[in-house]
Amino acid sequence: MTVLQSVVEVMLCCPQYPTVLSKVLLPVIDSVVMCAVDYVTEHLGKPAPPNMASTLSSLPCGCRATKGDESDGEDGKAMSTKVVLTRALACLLSALMETVQTIPTAVQLFCKQLQDKLTEKEIQTAHSSVGLQLLAGAVYLALHDQTQLEQWAGHTMKQTIKDNLSLLGLCAYHVLTATVASSKGNMPRLAYTFMRKHGSWLSEQIDNIVESVSNVSVDEGSSAAVLEGGNLEFLQLFMSTLAHKILQEQQGKNNLTHLFHVIKGNQQWFQVQLGIPPMLGKDDLPQVMPFEPNPGSKEQVMTFDPLQEFNSIGDCNIDQNFLLEFPWDWAELLQSDLGLSELGFTTLLQHRCDMTDESCLDTDKEKRHVATLKAKFGLELTSSV
Repeated sequence: MTVLQSVVEVMLCCPQYPTVLSKVLLPVIDSVVMCAVDYVTEHLGKPAPPNMASTLSSLPCGCRATKGDESDGEDGKAMSTKVVLTRALACLLSALMETVQTIPTAVQLFCKQLQDKLTEKEIQTAHSSVGLQLLAGAVYLALHDQTQLEQWAGHTMKQTIKDNLSLLGLCAYHVLTATVASSKGNMPRLAYTFMRKHGSWLSEQIDNIVESVSNVSVDEGSSAAVLEGGNLEFLQLFMSTLAHKILQEQQGKNNLTHLFHVIKGNQQWFQVQLGIPPMLGKDDLPQVMPFEPNPGSKEQVMTFDPLQEFNSIGDCNIDQNFLLEFPWDWAELLQSDLGLSELGFTTLLQHRCDMTDESCLDTDKEKRHVATLKAKFGLELTSSV
């Protein structure tokens, strides 16, 4: 049995998983691939820069043209295709190592379950990580899908650029799944040279990717489902896929409608089973009612009374008139927003030096203002005492 056959066997336990898995991984592959695509397009999709030395030599200034600054390096001349693809490959691997850390927990659990199945059947995978092999295959397919690449880039590409991107995808797959000790075989020369020159750096990147894909804790001996540990967004997407599949069946709409009636009619029972506390601080626990698989007809369940809903929150009744006529103490409620009170202002005022010592006052106008403030807030009596 091959790795592909084992993948199919694991996915049979959840037929909708390939579609959901592709939707979840698409943003990851998109950001990783476009990083390399932009680099290749920028350096191979534009003409070579003009020779400035020949241009300056024709100027009538009498100056002798000199060689360009050697510090410019390869920025002053067009890089070869080999150099561009090598740097794009390094950029792609770095982006994959950084982006793979955002993979949802559900995908990590899927890779772990698949790896356990392969280990059980004694099937070897690249670096003992089927997750790494799946990512490498996804990158390979993305760089070979020329139509999708043009849609992501937003413009048409030359055929030479497309061919170089296809070669880049093949090199990325071999670099991620092979080892330095592997024979060349069908491996592109660019990939083999990259692995020999950057062996230690490549090993570090692959180890980080494998750790990110497999870094998930599952209790030993537990039969963890594929969806266990998935975040809310992933679970909602998966449930939406299941609901869509049910709707495609002949009685799918009736089955979903009946499921809604069961949940709506047994709402109190579900709240007790899930440990949801009573709303609005109710002390008395709701009475446990038996589960009713057939809660009643559609008309009874779907009855809606606007007045009753307006005067209730969940299973708690609210008296709207009581709320409107409640004797609110607005001064106390808004105390934090009203600033200083009169008493606080008076206390601060009486401790000012110009209020306690008239020698600080220079003009008669200032003395009149101080006297007015003392009379207004009763500070004359306080100072006399």
